[in-house]
Amino acid sequence: MSHMTSMYISMSHEDYKAIEKQMKEFEETTHRTETGFYHKSIRIVLNSETVIEFHGPNVKAAEDAEKQK
Repeated sequence: MSHMTSMYISMSHEDYKAIEKQMKEFEETTHRTETGFYHKSIRIVLNSETVIEFHGPNVKAAEDAEKQK
Protein backbone atom coordinates (compact mmCIF):
# COMPACT_ATOMS: atom_id res chain seq x y z
CA MET A 1 0.00 0.00 0.00
CA SER A 2 1.33 3.40 -0.90
CA HIS A 3 0.59 6.55 1.04
CA MET A 4 1.86 10.07 1.22
CA THR A 5 2.45 12.27 4.21
CA SER A 6 2.96 16.00 3.80
CA MET A 7 4.71 18.09 6.41
CA TYR A 8 5.14 21.84 6.14
CA ILE A 9 7.68 23.52 8.42
CA SER A 10 8.51 27.21 8.49
CA MET A 11 12.12 27.80 9.41
CA SER A 12 14.80 30.42 9.47
CA HIS A 13 17.02 31.03 6.47
CA GLU A 14 20.00 29.58 8.37
CA ASP A 15 18.14 26.36 9.28
CA TYR A 16 16.89 25.99 5.70
CA LYS A 17 20.39 26.42 4.26
CA ALA A 18 21.75 23.87 6.76
CA ILE A 19 19.16 21.31 5.58
CA GLU A 20 19.91 22.09 1.96
CA LYS A 21 23.61 21.41 2.60
CA GLN A 22 22.86 18.12 4.39
CA MET A 23 20.67 16.93 1.52
CA LYS A 24 23.37 17.68 -1.04
CA GLU A 25 26.01 15.85 1.02
CA PHE A 26 23.92 13.11 2.67
CA GLU A 27 25.34 9.67 3.23
CA GLU A 28 22.91 6.82 3.64
CA THR A 29 23.87 4.61 6.59
CA THR A 30 23.28 0.90 7.13
CA HIS A 31 22.29 -0.56 10.51
CA ARG A 32 22.73 -4.31 11.03
CA THR A 33 21.07 -6.47 13.66
CA GLU A 34 22.50 -9.54 15.39
CA THR A 35 19.83 -11.68 13.69
CA GLY A 36 21.10 -11.03 10.16
CA PHE A 37 18.76 -8.23 9.12
CA TYR A 38 19.60 -4.65 8.23
CA HIS A 39 17.91 -1.40 7.28
CA LYS A 40 19.14 1.76 5.60
CA SER A 41 18.65 5.19 7.18
CA ILE A 42 18.84 8.85 6.27
CA ARG A 43 19.09 11.42 9.08
CA ILE A 44 18.27 15.10 8.61
CA VAL A 45 18.87 17.65 11.37
CA LEU A 46 16.21 20.36 11.07
CA ASN A 47 17.54 22.46 13.94
CA SER A 48 19.08 21.91 17.38
CA GLU A 49 15.75 20.59 18.75
CA THR A 50 14.51 18.49 15.83
CA VAL A 51 16.08 15.52 14.03
CA ILE A 52 14.19 13.33 11.56
CA GLU A 53 15.52 9.90 10.68
CA PHE A 54 13.97 7.87 7.88
CA HIS A 55 14.35 4.08 8.18
CA GLY A 56 13.90 1.70 5.30
CA PRO A 57 12.38 -1.74 5.87
CA ASN A 58 14.32 -4.49 7.65
CA VAL A 59 15.63 -6.94 5.08
CA LYS A 60 17.60 -10.16 5.36
CA ALA A 61 21.28 -9.64 4.61
CA ALA A 62 22.20 -11.31 1.30
CA GLU A 63 25.09 -13.30 2.77
CA ASP A 64 22.81 -14.71 5.51
CA ALA A 65 20.09 -15.61 3.01
CA GLU A 66 22.64 -17.57 0.92
CA LYS A 67 23.79 -19.56 4.00
CA GLN A 68 20.20 -20.68 4.66
CA LYS A 69 19.71 -22.22 1.17
